[in-house]
Amino acid sequence: MPVIEAVLYSEFNVTLGPQLVFQSPPDFFSKEQFGNVDKYLISKPELAGKVLTVRTERHRLVSCPIHIIGDRYPRNYLLFNVAAVFAADVDVAPFEPVVRKLALALRSVELETGYIVGEGKSHLQRVLDSVRWELNHSGRVDVPIDLANTLRLQIPSAREVCPQVELQEVPVPLVDLKALPREHLDWAITEILPYIDGANYAKAIAERSEVHIAIVLKALSCLAARRLVAMVPAFQFHSLYLVTREVGRLLVDAEFQRQCEHFTHFGSQPCLGAPALFELYCSFTPRDTYWTVADFLERHNCPKLGVDVRRFIYFGVIHRLLRKVARHPIRDTGGALEDMKEADIESFERVEDKVPAQLLEGNHTTDQICCDVEISFRQLGELLDSDPYTHFFYR
Repeated sequence: MPVIEAVLYSEFNVTLGPQLVFQSPPDFFSKEQFGNVDKYLISKPELAGKVLTVRTERHRLVSCPIHIIGDRYPRNYLLFNVAAVFAADVDVAPFEPVVRKLALALRSVELETGYIVGEGKSHLQRVLDSVRWELNHSGRVDVPIDLANTLRLQIPSAREVCPQVELQEVPVPLVDLKALPREHLDWAITEILPYIDGANYAKAIAERSEVHIAIVLKALSCLAARRLVAMVPAFQFHSLYLVTREVGRLLVDAEFQRQCEHFTHFGSQPCLGAPALFELYCSFTPRDTYWTVADFLERHNCPKLGVDVRRFIYFGVIHRLLRKVARHPIRDTGGALEDMKEADIESFERVEDKVPAQLLEGNHTTDQICCDVEISFRQLGELLDSDPYTHFFYR
């Protein structure tokens, strides 16, 4: 992870112009160096709240200018900036949300208490020192700004690129979510945690928690980035899976074997050993017709074997031992509506009433369609299977 070489606080003085007020460590930037970048740090009000990156010959600065209007300030406005300084050749993307959060936190405290224009400003040096030191050594900081406000920041690691989450995906806990310290979680995550059980999909979590779906998707993305949950396709008995070459890892990696045995174990029976689990995964091999989970269960009595089939499938998907085969419906009437038989017209209209035509162009999976129109897979299957103009392809 790149090292934060310095943290800067600068502001616009109506008499002297842009001023570097605090920096950690002290005297890191000379007056001349600051003069080379001050116009980018103390920028126009239109850029307030935006993350700006400036590169010099030796450094790369990630900053966030803040503009506050109020009659307590000279000329009725306050313009300041918080910036983190790095070596010129490093990837600073993971630090951009951290710098923005720091700047917005200072803005919030200033609006509430007049922190920057009052006595609180004298504590900014301590805050900047803590931010630089703790982020460099632990990747997170938890420091009081004043008696009523605490600043909490965390740097996402390189692997913590927030993934896109789909409405129909299910968050599967990878740790004991109940044991997470609530003081380090934001409101949205604490609201949805009770509904993350490995069965509820994202849209259902939003409905049951009464949290806006966009906020739920972002919260789940953050949890997935931190490897607290894994986002997987919803478990359905009709789902189709194929084994991948990664399954061979079950035969050579002892620690991975133990993880698989523990994750998939069910009931009071002894854990099924890795060789037997390997054989079960290999059951999902390509055949003339794809093999669903229901077909798999007809041949293997998983409860009797001490295997939780849902977690067995989830473990396979999370670790890429299995790949879900998506089912895409596509509709082609083959001609004008007036040329159809009466029975075909009735079938056509039944589908039209339930499923918008744009969902049957081959770009959406059956899982996505079920989630979007809020019907079960069984209902969708009966509807589409009875329609002679709807066909399926798999990928």
